[in-house]
Amino acid sequence: MLISLLGLAIGLVIFTTCLHSAAIAAMAAVFRPLLGRVENGVRPIRDLFILVMASTWLMLAHAVEIAVWATCFHRVGMRDSLLDAYYLASLCYTTLGLDGLEIAREFEIFPGIVAANGFLLFGMSAAFLLEIFSRLRMNVQ
Repeated sequence: MLISLLGLAIGLVIFTTCLHSAAIAAMAAVFRPLLGRVENGVRPIRDLFILVMASTWLMLAHAVEIAVWATCFHRVGMRDSLLDAYYLASLCYTTLGLDGLEIAREFEIFPGIVAANGFLLFGMSAAFLLEIFSRLRMNVQ
């Protein structure tokens, strides 16, 4: 059972990483044309729009990735309701910890893997937002 759960967890790490990478690539394709030089009066509005939309898009991507983990938790029997599974997945994914929630011994492998996955994907998001911000700042001069 442990090997099959470990395989499932690794598969979901790969899937969510591909999902997040696709979300970033799609966003980069949409915003790339907007990052050129614009007149000073329009630039702050454009910059605000780009940063808010990028942040919102990344939050949506994270919510979907948490839902992927929650579906897994529900399907393997870690939680009876999908809402409880989403709560557990969000605690693990955001590295907040289990908040006193009980997990059956056979599923104890999941929280650490989900936390590492979330940590890396949040890092990807932060790096992408920093890249957008630096490109917006380069256009200031």
